[in-house]
Amino acid sequence: MKKTFTTIFYAFTLIGLMTAQDGQLDPTWNSNGILQMDVSGGHDTPHGIIIQPDNKVVVAFSGGFPNASNFDFGVVRFLEDGLVDSTFGVDGIYHYSNSNASDLLYDIKIMADGGLLLTGSYGVEPANTDFFLVKLDGNGVPDPSFGMDGLVILPIDTGLDYARSSVELDDGKIVVCGYSHVPGFNFRRNVVVRFNADGSLDDTFGTAGMFIWNDNGTANEMYNIGILADGGILAGGFSNPAGSERHALYKILADGSGLDASFGNMGEVLAPFEGKGYGMLIHTNGNIYLTGGASGPLGNDLLILAYDQNGMPVVDFGIDGAQKVDSDVSDIGFGITQQLDGKILVCGESGGGFGGTPRAFYTVRFTEDGMLDVTWADNGIAREEVSTFFAWADKVTVMPDGRVMVAGPCAHTNNDMVVVRYGNAPVSFIPTVASINFKSFPNPVTDRLFIQSNEQLESYQITNLNGQLMSRGNFLFEQSQYEILVNDFPNGNYVLTVIGEHGLGSRIFQKM
Repeated sequence: MKKTFTTIFYAFTLIGLMTAQDGQLDPTWNSNGILQMDVSGGHDTPHGIIIQPDNKVVVAFSGGFPNASNFDFGVVRFLEDGLVDSTFGVDGIYHYSNSNASDLLYDIKIMADGGLLLTGSYGVEPANTDFFLVKLDGNGVPDPSFGMDGLVILPIDTGLDYARSSVELDDGKIVVCGYSHVPGFNFRRNVVVRFNADGSLDDTFGTAGMFIWNDNGTANEMYNIGILADGGILAGGFSNPAGSERHALYKILADGSGLDASFGNMGEVLAPFEGKGYGMLIHTNGNIYLTGGASGPLGNDLLILAYDQNGMPVVDFGIDGAQKVDSDVSDIGFGITQQLDGKILVCGESGGGFGGTPRAFYTVRFTEDGMLDVTWADNGIAREEVSTFFAWADKVTVMPDGRVMVAGPCAHTNNDMVVVRYGNAPVSFIPTVASINFKSFPNPVTDRLFIQSNEQLESYQITNLNGQLMSRGNFLFEQSQYEILVNDFPNGNYVLTVIGEHGLGSRIFQKM
């Protein structure tokens, strides 16, 4: 039966924050809304920010720690006001050191059990890196049940291999995307790997646990991974098939046996724009968004592209599925997320050029139809010059109360970590008015969530407030009441989306 994805219409009320309005710096964070910190004593490059259920802020980065000749993995946790939380790791910091070569950290995710999964590369030697996963518990201590003392190192080839992003499946398995250099060449192949929950390679996926494609003498890199409604795997980044970088999306079959030929052009979407797709979002409205920069003779424009789950442009988004923002010589989107009301936040950089303004933090908010949301900051755009040299915002996330946080580096004596928090009106939900009627109870819930509907239901998914998939499943039999186990979820608020014969609907529930 064909599923129809329509926009989830939320009925909500906006309550103004006393501290700061939409897109204005929040003075309750480090007294002025901007935290700049030399965490490691050397160069710090953040590549991930998450919010734990108790509102503590965790930032993952590559750092040049003392007595280390290379970059190391680092994670730091802050209290809600911006002070370092000394109960995390060692005095607030988790640090993994490898004396062989640099370890580069690219992603952090909260897992269903509350653990933290770090994704990046392990330096065997300077010209040889491997996929690298590290699992910590929620307080920054390596999880001994995962890999070897919390570490998983996986070589793809004998050259440079980089794991860039991960997603946890509802059965606890982990899918990771990245790319692998062909030894002796600058060609890069796309790689997706599936691991079991304990960190072992899942050899039922693809070929010996891996699916590798575009092994054809071209430059390809995948930066993001997600799971589509039918269980297919979505990877995003860029491809260079004919001497020009193109924003790229690929859909891989759930078992890793190949590309899904029903998506785009035989499993592939190459956008008609030169550049890289740095950030990817699977929205609760069913659309896929990819952000980066659109290269042109006068610089870059921030670009956001919209596709449906068949890989076709969403023509009523922006102009034929694309929207550009031109604020300065070079504007690029790196990170993307959605608010609970469906609005889309993109962070990146703006500035540069000879004699121009410094590259600065850049956060833009769009409505679901691709228009700038003029209620955010200055007509939809927030720009912070946190350095007189350069800076960029790499990742963006939303706190449960709606406030927006972005993290990235800035140039100082060394590269320093910068974390900015903006005020934002929280969204208070009441039951949705959508294309399917159902109710869920109890709320709050401790172990079992029940769903009742007089319509035939097909499937469901549950995400946390940061958009991370927590659970997904199918309703195999038509019945009046369904049951979902949520006892393993960390305490907090979640979004339940139910898909049925006549469309979809959504509810918010609290796990206690």
